Amino acid sequence: MGRGRQALVLVPEIGLTPQTLARFRKRFRVPVVALHSGLTDHERLDAWEAAASGRAPIVIGTRSAIFTPLARPGAIIVDEEHDGSYKQQDGLRYHARDLAVARAHHHDIPLLLGSATPRWRAWPGRAAASGATCR
Repeated sequence: MGRGRQALVLVPEIGLTPQTLARFRKRFRVPVVALHSGLTDHERLDAWEAAASGRAPIVIGTRSAIFTPLARPGAIIVDEEHDGSYKQQDGLRYHARDLAVARAHHHDIPLLLGSATPRWRAWPGRAAASGATCR
């Protein structure tokens, strides 16, 4: 963000969004937008456009926010990356954590996977051995 880049922060559930928004707004004092299914269509469009245009340096959202276009991607953070709610089981099936890994690799940006109970493959060295990259 210090170089005019954007951060995408994924949280496992809508209930964590307000406290996460408050923490990021207090710490960084920049526009922070939320993207989740609890927003109205108008609110979601405003946030999506702010992210796509680069007006929002920080985007915080649930699983589907991984598809949000960023004008200048700079980092992706997946909070509680072990949480099962990052898996979409209906319709288009995907795992937001896995897409975050792929997206970070594609843009060559840092990826932070946060967890109180990390998966074995997420440990440095283990991930590298499985083909993933730890930075």
